[in-house]
Amino acid sequence: LLDALTHDLKNPLAALKVQAQMQARQVARRGVPDPETLVARLEGFERLATRMTELVDELAERARLATAESVELERASVD
Repeated sequence: LLDALTHDLKNPLAALKVQAQMQARQVARRGVPDPETLVARLEGFERLATRMTELVDELAERARLATAESVELERASVD
């Protein structure tokens, strides 16, 4: 169930992320009044979508651990 849920959540997140990237490129090419503000907002939207995807990935990993499936571990970087 959780694997299906994470899959279903990731699809719209990927679409949202792509839309944010496309809008930022369009604004940069065509120009609009106050493009810096608009681009910053779109980049923030993309960061949010990226964070949401990370959370969904974590949920999927926890679901696999709960069902005793194998999970690949990655070393977290310290920023």
